[in-house]
Amino acid sequence: MIFNLNEFLISISFALDFAEMDILGNKTNHSKRVAYIFYQLGKRLGLSIHELFDLISLSIIHDNGIAEDTLITEDDEIYYCCKAT
Repeated sequence: MIFNLNEFLISISFALDFAEMDILGNKTNHSKRVAYIFYQLGKRLGLSIHELFDLISLSIIHDNGIAEDTLITEDDEIYYCCKAT
């Protein structure tokens, strides 16, 4: 099995966008838009192709906590998992 980081990150991006739609009701392709903005900024700053790849990779997953942190319970109460009480 060959692991393709680009395909993995795009899959994560779709998953995060769907989580955002479910939790917040937004349909914005947020992670892809953030990645594009940072790509443009990185190009203007003269980053190398490797630095651009890292910047885009990190910007795609910048909201990964939204899917893990907030869950809707059966009672429609917001439950924060993984938080110290």
